[in-house]
Amino acid sequence: YGPAGCGTCHSGTFQTDHKFHVVGMPPWRFDSVLDTPETTHFDDRLGRIEVTEKKQDAFAFRTPSLRNVTKTAPYGYSGSFEKLEDALRHHIAPKAGLDGFVRKHAGRGPHLPKAQQEHLSKLKAAIPTEDRRLSKEQLSDLIAFLDSLTDEAALAGRLGKPEEVPSSLALD
Repeated sequence: YGPAGCGTCHSGTFQTDHKFHVVGMPPWRFDSVLDTPETTHFDDRLGRIEVTEKKQDAFAFRTPSLRNVTKTAPYGYSGSFEKLEDALRHHIAPKAGLDGFVRKHAGRGPHLPKAQQEHLSKLKAAIPTEDRRLSKEQLSDLIAFLDSLTDEAALAGRLGKPEEVPSSLALD
């Protein structure tokens, strides 16, 4: 609701507009090591365009609810950020965030394969917003606000643990 502009998409009763937006989330997990030409854990999904086939939907993913967000790491559709603060920094400055993420994970070693370089180039070009800045205090206030959206009863399993799930996977 302030200078970060979060309320543009994270609005309403569920803190989401239920729409699809491009925020430039990196396409691999935070714990991936990209030190070989055979890069692994690279998620080449193209977002909503895979459903609509509309060019404007490239790299757009649905705005998630913010309920329990401080308890649901990792962040981003591919698990790019281990810490909420890092995900927020990326949202505030997505172009710089994507560049920084690539430098951190691709390092100075072998270059990313051409297909992945092209994917990242298209992703960065699709980001519609300009980078913003928040002070450390503003970022801290934002995290405190997000923590206030925690629902302990829901986290504890208000409805109890199911005996089985449709996937037939084992329950912890």
